[in-house]
Amino acid sequence: MANGLCVYEGAVEVLAGASGASTLLQAGQQTHFTDLAADALAPGDPAREAWAKGTSSGAHSRLD
Repeated sequence: MANGLCVYEGAVEVLAGASGASTLLQAGQQTHFTDLAADALAPGDPAREAWAKGTSSGAHSRLD
């Protein structure tokens, strides 16, 4: 099962315990990883960042 990580400030290094591989994520990046490896880095999800800051955002959502 893969874990997900999104970095909003600073940087975080992900170390894959079984393989020893490391991946450095900078603010605004996300990845999924297992104990063997991390997926390619992708841009962070703004909706997840909003949720972490205690707000919510909606795109293409009706409010009626």
